[in-house]
Amino acid sequence: MSELRTLGAEVLVVARTLTSEVESIAAELTVAGDRERIAVEVDRRWGALDLLVNNAGMNIRKPWTQLDATKQATVIGSNLPAPAELLRQLHPLPRRGQRPFGVHVASVIASVDVGSGAAYALRKAALLQLTRSLAVEWAVDVIRVNAETPLSPIGEARPTALYLEIGETWESPCDLVGTGCSW
Repeated sequence: MSELRTLGAEVLVVARTLTSEVESIAAELTVAGDRERIAVEVDRRWGALDLLVNNAGMNIRKPWTQLDATKQATVIGSNLPAPAELLRQLHPLPRRGQRPFGVHVASVIASVDVGSGAAYALRKAALLQLTRSLAVEWAVDVIRVNAETPLSPIGEARPTALYLEIGETWESPCDLVGTGCSW
């Protein structure tokens, strides 16, 4: 956040609790009213959105067999459907932004077990697929969507959305979408 502010960005943090470091909104993404309040506040402040970093979620580090359906839903729900729904609600704002970009914080856990639990791994794998799909769907609106995967298997962070199949990359989502896309 400090680097973004140094570059002149206006930053708004959404978290479960307020922070004194930057302007923030206390919200729980699993609550529909909170997601709506976030979208309304961003629209009120700027009328557009240039950058969205999705680092939402939580984990319960237990084996799958030790997580009942409620706990599974808590881990998966806070990590995928709630942020995905917020993205849907925010979609008009990046369309008005300047070279809008969305980044999901993913994890090597989507591909390699590191002991963080199956529910969390399931969420991270689904997040990567959501990222790939939105990168193509939103390309026609000139909204870039990508994911950062800290601690990738090769030891470097890599943009996951640019990998359709292992080793296959593309320069622009327009390469996939075709007509109606101006990247």
